[in-house]
Amino acid sequence: MAVGAWVGGLAWLLLGLRHLERDERARAGRRFSAIATVGLGVVFGTGAARAAAEVGAPVNLLHTSFGELLLAKLVLFCVLVALGARNHFRLVPALPDDRTAPLFRRSVRGELLLGVGILAVTGILGGLAPATFTAAAARASAEHHVALTGSDYSTTVRVRLVVSPGGVGSNSFTASLTDYATGRPLTGVRAVTLDFSLPGQTTVQPSTLSLQGGPKGVWRGAGLEPSVEGRWRVEVLVEEATTAFDVPLTLNVTAPGG
Repeated sequence: MAVGAWVGGLAWLLLGLRHLERDERARAGRRFSAIATVGLGVVFGTGAARAAAEVGAPVNLLHTSFGELLLAKLVLFCVLVALGARNHFRLVPALPDDRTAPLFRRSVRGELLLGVGILAVTGILGGLAPATFTAAAARASAEHHVALTGSDYSTTVRVRLVVSPGGVGSNSFTASLTDYATGRPLTGVRAVTLDFSLPGQTTVQPSTLSLQGGPKGVWRGAGLEPSVEGRWRVEVLVEEATTAFDVPLTLNVTAPGG
C-alpha cells in the first residue's frame, strides 16, 4: 500500500502540476511530500525487516545473487531518498515561484523513474532464492564431500581428489597433485583431465571433465558427473610437457541415505 501511494502518487502529481496555479501547486506539493515521507518510512521499515529475515548474516550480501541485487536496490532507494529530501526541504517551499516549478517537475520525474527501477529490481528478487537459503545450501555442500586418493602405476604422482557433495549430478572437483616421493606440490603440469566411466553399464556413456590449474598444484572444476548411481571409475590424466600419468580412482555413488 505504501509503495502504491508513493509511486502512483508521483505519477499523478507529475500530471497534475501542469494545470495548477501557484498556490494550488504549492499546496499539492506539500500534501504529497507529507504522504511520500510516511510512505518511504513504511517501505524502508518493512523492507529492512524482510531483508533481515531473508539475508541473515551481512556477509551474504556480498556472496549471493540475492544479496548483490538487494544492494543494488538499496543504492537506488538511497538516491530516491536524496531526491525526496531535496524536494521536501528545498523545492516544495519554493513552488510559489514559477521558476521552481519546472525544476520540481524534473525532480519528480527522476523520482518516478527510480521508483519504477526499484519495482523492477523487486520483481527480479522475487524470483531468486533468499540469501539465507543459498548460503545454507552452500555450507551443506561444503560439509558433504568424498575424498579419493591414489597414485599412478609407477608411483610418480599422488592425487587427492575431493568431490563435493559427491552425489549424482552437479559436483565440484578439486585435485591436489603431489610428488609421490617427496610429497611436494607437483609443478610443470600442463593439463589435468578427469575421465568418468561406469564399467559394466553399456547404456551410460563415458564423459570427460577438464580442470583449471591453480596455485600449489591444486586443480579445480565443476560438472554434471557422475550422471547415475553406481561404482564409477575416475581416471585422472596428468599431462606434463613430455609425459603423462594416469591415476585410477573409484567413486561410489549411492542414493541419499544409501
